[in-house]
Amino acid sequence: MASYLWGRWRVDERWGDRVPRSPPDDADGSAGPSATIRSELRGFARVEGATSLDVLAVLRQVRDLLLPLTAEHDTAIQIRFEEPAPAIRGDRVALRQALLAVLAHAVVVSGSSAIDADVRRLGGEVELLLAGRSREAVTAAQLGLDDCVPFVEALAGTVAFEVTPHRPAAWRVTLSFPTPGGLVLLAVDNDPAFVDLIRRYLSHQGWDVVGASTADEALEVARTREPAAVLLDVVLPDRDGWELLLDLRRQVATQQIPVVVCSALDEGEVARSLGAAAYLRKPVSQVDLVTTLAHLPSWRHRTAS
Repeated sequence: MASYLWGRWRVDERWGDRVPRSPPDDADGSAGPSATIRSELRGFARVEGATSLDVLAVLRQVRDLLLPLTAEHDTAIQIRFEEPAPAIRGDRVALRQALLAVLAHAVVVSGSSAIDADVRRLGGEVELLLAGRSREAVTAAQLGLDDCVPFVEALAGTVAFEVTPHRPAAWRVTLSFPTPGGLVLLAVDNDPAFVDLIRRYLSHQGWDVVGASTADEALEVARTREPAAVLLDVVLPDRDGWELLLDLRRQVATQQIPVVVCSALDEGEVARSLGAAAYLRKPVSQVDLVTTLAHLPSWRHRTAS
């Protein structure tokens, strides 16, 4: 069943073929390869705490690492990029492994055809377009995407796959990552899963999500990172969200930051009386969150770099 679901694709009008859905874990409930990779990634640096990563430099390192393999298969990896070369945030090893997973498989299936690797900015994202040809139409699994996806997800990115059925068949894998330097949203919640959900909601919306699990940590982040907005839970350890909201309003450095209270409690009037810009009730939807942030002053008067 897992293999069958992994093989189901959706139609892509631009290329006239299919884009793979995320591969499932083993159908019997045991951890599949992707789940195993994700467990190994737990110790990696979180994207919001990581330093800037030179995408072009990592791509060149991977190309050089594969030189013996490309020579064996009489092919080459051709790199094109825009100046200045774009950067992302995240762990260097995660990006290396994501690229290796695709390019190593691509060298094998492409035969003597060259593989193109383009690095470019597109809106608020950095895109790595890996493209080539093969004698027969290839599947996502044949290009190593089941191994690639967990590493891309660890970098807050997404993967798309396109193929044409013509001979020689053309394929393209697009790895998309958010660019550093967008509007910073400070998400204050002691549940890491909720912060991760907010990060996924906003991964393509021009927001850079930074998490904090306590009021004191959030206050320090607010002073140092100067977020464009704060998404604030009420139930926090030691000091609750109301105390943090009052602290943010008292201090000159943070009093102008719009605060959106997001809680399971029905206390919207309390939030507004204490100076919150908006109130969202958990569970919050992506549409409600994006719409609320879009109407904040920080969104209207500041733009992501």
